[in-house]
Amino acid sequence: MQEQTLLTLIILFPLVGALLNAFLLRSANVGIVCAVATLAVVLPFIFSCMLFMGPVVQGNSLTVDLFNW
Repeated sequence: MQEQTLLTLIILFPLVGALLNAFLLRSANVGIVCAVATLAVVLPFIFSCMLFMGPVVQGNSLTVDLFNW
């Protein structure tokens, strides 16, 4: 996966998980809510590890412009 995609997913997964739990899964089974909350944290952690093990460990720097001012 590209670095830009990984960074976007790292930011979006917790946000989407929180929104799902707050608005769509209020009355759902507790197991489903816990699974969504856990995945919303574990997946960005895995993507962060992948991002760190790729270019950063090899000595390359990673620069991503999120916004143009």
